[in-house]
Amino acid sequence: MITEIANTIKQAFIDSSILRGLYGLVVGKTFDEQFSAVSLEALTIEAHATAGAAVQTMHEWHLAETRRIVEQERYGYAGWYAKMMLAFQFGFDLNELEEQTFYSDTTSQAAIDARIIKFAFAFDNVNSIGVTMKISKADQYDKPEPLDSFELTAATSYINRIKPAGIPIRIVNEAADILNISVKIVYDPLSFPSETAVNDAVETAINTYLNGIEFNGAFVSMRMIDQLQITRGIRIALVDSIGVIHAGYPLEDITELTSYIPASGAMKLGTLNVIKEVM
Repeated sequence: MITEIANTIKQAFIDSSILRGLYGLVVGKTFDEQFSAVSLEALTIEAHATAGAAVQTMHEWHLAETRRIVEQERYGYAGWYAKMMLAFQFGFDLNELEEQTFYSDTTSQAAIDARIIKFAFAFDNVNSIGVTMKISKADQYDKPEPLDSFELTAATSYINRIKPAGIPIRIVNEAADILNISVKIVYDPLSFPSETAVNDAVETAINTYLNGIEFNGAFVSMRMIDQLQITRGIRIALVDSIGVIHAGYPLEDITELTSYIPASGAMKLGTLNVIKEVM
């Protein structure tokens, strides 16, 4: 983005007849052919391009966040379904008054404790009518965990009561996808007292990356590698292979994928193989 903005400014610079006259620029030659990369003009353009890129990034983030909030508030939008699922109160009756369906008590501690669904994501189906929702409660470590059959039946009944009529809903309530990962690393032997310490450092780095991915967020292998390479003592890290298992399906090789969104909405590390080489 910075390069694109800088190139636009540079082109406008050499297209200006006034600036061509002031600088004695040659028509047909590019800005970079006529100015040094460390010239005041080039550095000034780079600074303006960097500032412009930062403003554009902030604008795009604000726009995306605004859209997300609007979708959560608008009845029947995908984001609304996720918001409503997070508001589900297990064991509480719904009141139905004219066109409204609501909980009478939403503020007591009992009502708050009854909100067992801690993770929810919803999206419109691409090739068919309806909405798919991925949901999970949290275990004792605040990690996603499937609802039991009784809880799921109640949550399904709840969302069917409050949703727009005629909209099919598919609810995904599964254990976290399991990632089996094999990585190659080059490490500094002075940084580790044992081979076990090397393996532990790799496992900690990978879990740190996985724990930072939001519910239904994408696993990106290069970001995992980035996390490994900022780990003390690890000089080089490369992906050897990555496989995923979800909901009892056979192992799927995702080594070549740029990113992977978990079928269940969540991921956890399964087996880890560390191929080590001393620097």
